[in-house]
Amino acid sequence: MTDTTSRGQAKPVEAALCRFAKSDSMADRLDSLRELMKGGAIHAAQADPEFAAGIHRTIDALRSAGDPQRRLLALAIVARVASRLKGRRTELGREIAAALEAPPPPLDDLPNADDRSYAAQALQWASGDWLIPYTARSIVEEEAGEKARTELVRVLLANAPDLAAAFAALRDPLAGLRPDTEAPADSVGKRLKRILAALRKEILLADNPAGRNVGDALGALVAAAFRGVGEPASPRVAEDVTIELARMLHDLAKVRFSLATEAPTYNVLRVPARWYPHGRWPPRVRKSLDIVSRTIEEAMTLLAKQGVADDGLMKALTTVEGSRARALRITARIAARTSGLRDDVVQWLRKGRVIRDGPGSDLLFKSGLLAADNALGHLLIDARRLARLVEKHGQEILTVVSIFEHSREAAARALVMSAKAVANGVDMLGRKRSLRVRGVEGEVVDYLRNEHEGISGAIAGARCVRIVQPLVERIRGDGIAEVVVKAAVEPEKSVAARELESVR
Repeated sequence: MTDTTSRGQAKPVEAALCRFAKSDSMADRLDSLRELMKGGAIHAAQADPEFAAGIHRTIDALRSAGDPQRRLLALAIVARVASRLKGRRTELGREIAAALEAPPPPLDDLPNADDRSYAAQALQWASGDWLIPYTARSIVEEEAGEKARTELVRVLLANAPDLAAAFAALRDPLAGLRPDTEAPADSVGKRLKRILAALRKEILLADNPAGRNVGDALGALVAAAFRGVGEPASPRVAEDVTIELARMLHDLAKVRFSLATEAPTYNVLRVPARWYPHGRWPPRVRKSLDIVSRTIEEAMTLLAKQGVADDGLMKALTTVEGSRARALRITARIAARTSGLRDDVVQWLRKGRVIRDGPGSDLLFKSGLLAADNALGHLLIDARRLARLVEKHGQEILTVVSIFEHSREAAARALVMSAKAVANGVDMLGRKRSLRVRGVEGEVVDYLRNEHEGISGAIAGARCVRIVQPLVERIRGDGIAEVVVKAAVEPEKSVAARELESVR
């Protein structure tokens, strides 16, 4: 490259730097920043005093309570710089956090969707009671900027305590959505579809707990969206919403399998079911609903093996299949292909109800469950260990794979998500059987013969033991705990030695 060419390229950069530093127009400053970001010129420009002056003036505008659009543009500028100059992210993040002690103007004051996405990205540094309501409202009010909506969803999930709370935050903004269109219900449906799609994508990557009654919270969100405008007039819109809800349920169950076995998870489908009387789901949505049906079938199979007959799941399957007869055909298949099921559960799977011959059959049924609880107890211990390993090393593994084996990143993420789902599913089964794990590996406790067993035989002469593997107990209806799996322990030598010295 000749010196003449270099000087020719430098002139536009110098001009952009000058505009960035001195222009009073925030829109002009943003245009000059875009010029600096082309080809990476911003990396060389960041050391220039004019660049520092432009940043300083932009932060002053960000702190100002003046023109709302000017303040939002300043927010978008600082977020753009932070996204490109990694070394300055922490410093600029602190400036954004200080400027956002109160909510910024509504994001829809910015006409450009790309600018809205950067302003939304800046909210990751914000905090305060205003953040979740502001973010939820912005998600609903965003018309067509899907990148901005995705950034907002990330902020919502990062700050909501759980998924149920995130869904609840969106309910009121959706209830107040009144598009000024010829078919407002269809417009709401289209907006809701885009919101659900953005949520679904980010939920797969986030680590939020489900929360209490997450299915009901999702159902309340959907019901609120159409409460004031009625159901969609367009069959296509109604089908799109139904398909997106089915996909959401499938993805929720995939990464948090315990939700698959909880009947309220599927309550959200009651809303679109009202659009199709007599269970006549349209052919276009059937494929997505079939995936949900298989999820429920897997959950019912798992529970049946544990001796659990869940009428709530039977009702959910009936809703998805459109009739009780079709649901029973599926559950009858479970009974036919699954060996070792209790007679009571087989009856329920085939007929939808349990007919007991007398008290003796109920006693046999319960005794079979008790025998299975020992195996489930060992699974609970393994599941807890798996969950802790994923929590401790999961993100580190994903980071290493992303850097050194990028082509396998998706497989590694799926593996981590599956491990979480399995651990959650086993934990759910334990809760249904009133089982819990007690004790922590390495903890020193008093030796109790009815709770502990030595890893190498009887414990003799030791008052204190160290837990090698925790115990599992059942909490009965009267609150009394029964040991199902004893804790594996070993003598605590240091404690025994101190006791011996104190005796001497």
